[in-house]
Amino acid sequence: MLSLRNLAAHQIISVTGITIQSQTGYTGKQIMEMLKKTFAFAEMGIKKEYWDSYDDMNTVIVRQMDKMYDEC
Repeated sequence: MLSLRNLAAHQIISVTGITIQSQTGYTGKQIMEMLKKTFAFAEMGIKKEYWDSYDDMNTVIVRQMDKMYDEC
């Protein structure tokens, strides 16, 4: 999955559902469900509406990272 992200980030390519599944073995929907479960397991308090907003999601991620950094 990381190689697909790197390819998409550094080159102008079309990333489709077919591309994602052929490169990762998972559908985009399966990947999103795994991410949601991971965030829930980490108890990050992600609201349902955040999944539709990159800016809101990034704010929550940075806040959680700051919180974890402060605890170290």
